[in-house]
Amino acid sequence: MVDYPCRISGKHYDETRQLSIAREAMDKATLSSVYLMKLYLNYLFNNHAKAAEYADLTLTNKDGLIGSINTQLLYFYDSLNHLALYPDAEASNKSKILYKVSSNQKKMKYWAKHAPMNTLHKYDLVEAERCAVK
Repeated sequence: MVDYPCRISGKHYDETRQLSIAREAMDKATLSSVYLMKLYLNYLFNNHAKAAEYADLTLTNKDGLIGSINTQLLYFYDSLNHLALYPDAEASNKSKILYKVSSNQKKMKYWAKHAPMNTLHKYDLVEAERCAVK
């Protein structure tokens, strides 16, 4: 797979340069936002192994997402990506994947209860994908 569609690079932002600055400054808000967008792009372009790496990086820096809708997007795309990896996963990893999705869904269900207009459809989509892989 070509990495280009998943690179964030243009006139106003170049991830190669900006990420090193954010890492040096330990700027978790920037790191988590960029890593989340990289998770999203890699998921959309079916580069699920790379998306999983960015999910882990985003989770490591998730404090930078506090108070934003991006927290929900992290768990949503993390679950969708895990479920995309499920069919080809080794048997020993399949239960870990389902456990991770279940853990994410507990958070999503809580948020869906309090703001269904923002989260319920995401929760339902992940549930449908989980049923499909089972």
